Amino acid sequence: MKSIGMLENDIATVRDSGLFDTAWYLAQYPDVEALGLDPVEHYLWVGAQIGRNPSPTFDTRAYVAANPDVAIAGINPLVHYATIGKREGRTRGLSGAFPPPNYTSFRPLNSVLDINDIQTLLSSTTPIRADDILPAARNEAVRILEDKDAKVSVIIPTWNRRSTVARAVESALRQSIQPYQVLISDDGSDDDTVKLLSNEFHREVDSGYVKIIQNAHGGVSKARNAAMRAASGDIFAYLDSDNFWHNDHLLWMLTGMLTTPGKRCAYSALQFNDVDAGESRILYSEYNRAQLLRSNFIDLNCFVHRREMYESHGDFDETLSRLVDWDLIIRYTKEDVPAFVPIITVQYFISKDLNNITNRQSLDVNARIVQLKNAHEYIERGILSHEQIERLRVMSYAEIDVDH
Repeated sequence: MKSIGMLENDIATVRDSGLFDTAWYLAQYPDVEALGLDPVEHYLWVGAQIGRNPSPTFDTRAYVAANPDVAIAGINPLVHYATIGKREGRTRGLSGAFPPPNYTSFRPLNSVLDINDIQTLLSSTTPIRADDILPAARNEAVRILEDKDAKVSVIIPTWNRRSTVARAVESALRQSIQPYQVLISDDGSDDDTVKLLSNEFHREVDSGYVKIIQNAHGGVSKARNAAMRAASGDIFAYLDSDNFWHNDHLLWMLTGMLTTPGKRCAYSALQFNDVDAGESRILYSEYNRAQLLRSNFIDLNCFVHRREMYESHGDFDETLSRLVDWDLIIRYTKEDVPAFVPIITVQYFISKDLNNITNRQSLDVNARIVQLKNAHEYIERGILSHEQIERLRVMSYAEIDVDH
């Protein structure tokens, strides 16, 4: 056991590292405040041992996985990085593009520490943090999936994201239910993204478990479509290179989809992080077709589906520069109501530094295209009238004339 002096040194090291965000830690792990423990001391005594992160910029499990000597030595991962790893250039588990935002305005919406039944869990009407789920329920989900033959192909498109893509890939590789393959489809990056991936994941690439697909720059839809054509799994899951999954993302997505008869797709809840504003909020909603046609509430990072849906409904529309996920999900869920998994398993980030597509591409033009593609259903459901559809059509033709 460490002496008091050693513990005090570790506390000072963690506080001075710049990688421990007290407000974020308390918001992410509400049991710490309930126990009355100092957040830094909790991380040193308990948090790191159960895989918790001190902030959005340091991944405890990824650092230990990349540096097994840390676990053998019994040193706290963040303490090791601050005192040894940083000097030695050990960067796995870090992401400099995500400065710790101020999460003081965000508090957990629900704590479900008393839930240990799978069906009760999946039918919750309020969002559930994956870390709040009791081991009994998690173990039951693992047991259920042991009888299922599910081969998941993870599709990760990327373009000039060398500062964030490694963390996304790591979150796919460390899933409690391992994917069948991870396909990274590079959209013609010129910032050494491919070189970084080849170096960081050379073992996985050499084994074929991770495949890097290099494409000429043509947009995110072309990149995703290239990965879909190369995929050999029977279930597709999507992860953008600036976001990441909870370790149990695939566990709960597969449990939600495969334990519900007739379901061929599913989606989860999401934590939306505005890095620039330092704010977070939870996005979740049970499936409603009319609501989906009005605005997309299912993010692609939360969505999984069976391969046959791709084979019958097609891939991403390469004529769209934005809202490609909305377009695809509208098509895929027209005849298949997805299973809703009310568990927060996705961390989604938006920032000017990340150059998200949200900040680069027009919303209105692409929205009109999606609406026109589904004009019959919009009219049939009374969401748009014939006259409104015709006005959208005229506006679109006018824009085409201007563009050409």
